[in-house]
Amino acid sequence: AVEFRLNNGAWTACAASDGAFDEDSEAYACTISSLADGVYTAEVRATNRTGISSNPPYPALTLIRDLNGPGGSVNINNSASYTTSSTASLALSASDTGSGVAAMRFSNDNLTWCNWETYAASKSWPMTSGEGSKTVYAQFKDLAGNLSAVYNDTIILDTGAPSGAISANSGALYTTTTSVNLALTASDTHSGVALMRFSNDALTWSSWEAYTASKTWGLASGDGSKTIYGQFKDGAGNISAVTTASIALDASAPTGSMNINGSAAITNNAGG
Repeated sequence: AVEFRLNNGAWTACAASDGAFDEDSEAYACTISSLADGVYTAEVRATNRTGISSNPPYPALTLIRDLNGPGGSVNINNSASYTTSSTASLALSASDTGSGVAAMRFSNDNLTWCNWETYAASKSWPMTSGEGSKTVYAQFKDLAGNLSAVYNDTIILDTGAPSGAISANSGALYTTTTSVNLALTASDTHSGVALMRFSNDALTWSSWEAYTASKTWGLASGDGSKTIYGQFKDGAGNISAVTTASIALDASAPTGSMNINGSAAITNNAGG
């Protein structure tokens, strides 16, 4: 007789190919059914007519049952919403309970795929050119050849800087105080205007702050023409060109003098 067992379980009879174990040499088959995906150790032993069994059993075999594809995920640029580069950094995660994850492939349209390559936890991937929403698709394959579902992640490619303008005190030519009110307008096509900063000399700048439509700003002291410099940054990190507004600071009162009748001490004219 011939028997088998899996993972040190109970011994189960195998069947002789001719229907009976009655010869010195027999072909046989062992039927294994209802196995879940996984790795199994199979052992076989034979018992002769006198009841003596092979001990230990014949060398064990490793069996892998795998009918299901891997599970996985793909993540672009650590889940960033925007990017300024068409090259994406992919973080990949995949697992397979049967034969293990073996390969992966990628696509920008879920139609045309790159060649299968060895599975890894990261991948640098070129997205399609042109600004806007980009989706990267990923698929995994296990050692048994089963394919995973298609996974994807999306990011917005934004390589264009925002545009904007500033004005001081509603476009007034003069101000009597160093504190002015800036009116701000800025726009960005893809990631939106996020931040703004200002300067009185285009060298030393204020810290970046959240973009708003108005801002109170302090001019440099001293009467004269003043230029305010502004810049805007979008959600992807693109920085606008410098935009300016000018106003003249006049905080000093005028000076003057007057005299009567050429500074004469006496007059006989009541009219002056």
